[in-house]
Amino acid sequence: MFARIGSKPVLDMPGYLTSCSINAYIRLLPAPRKIAQLPAKRSTPISAILGEKIVGSTGCKQFLPVRIEGDTVKPIFKESRTLTGTAKAVGYIIVNENIDFMQQGQSVKVILS
Repeated sequence: MFARIGSKPVLDMPGYLTSCSINAYIRLLPAPRKIAQLPAKRSTPISAILGEKIVGSTGCKQFLPVRIEGDTVKPIFKESRTLTGTAKAVGYIIVNENIDFMQQGQSVKVILS
């Protein structure tokens, strides 16, 4: 949640570590730049080959932490409350809400952290 109380900006983050980390990259880090009226700083996604099948969560956009192994990218499937998944991640991929699954060998865009 991002809101204002009077003239002060307030940012509320989810409690689980992985969710909080992903939200920090997407929402928290850009906030000071926007407040300072600086241009957005975006990392250029890289293309990579998916090293294993991913089952999506229909109706819910997912941001999955990933690691790079050789020439493939693999999601780090850890519970959201654990820090190890995020600590080993080099970035994340986005699985849109209308995706049922992504096939191994499919090209994906990785947003580096």
